[in-house]
Amino acid sequence: MPSDETPVSYRPSSFYWRKKIRGESDIEALRVVALQLVSELEVHKAFIREKGFWPPKTAVTDEEAKAKRLS
Repeated sequence: MPSDETPVSYRPSSFYWRKKIRGESDIEALRVVALQLVSELEVHKAFIREKGFWPPKTAVTDEEAKAKRLS
């Protein structure tokens, strides 16, 4: 256990997701990881919306852009 004077390493969740993605060699296992990540994203977005904020869109698929006329 680190003392109060020892800085604690901070690794955001994305570090662990990227590590898991890079470590998967099986496409089916990778799909499971991807769907877990999408689920986590949706939970976070719902939490943010419940607080009265609307998360910005910074990356969308071509299909979403076309459907929502973003491009």
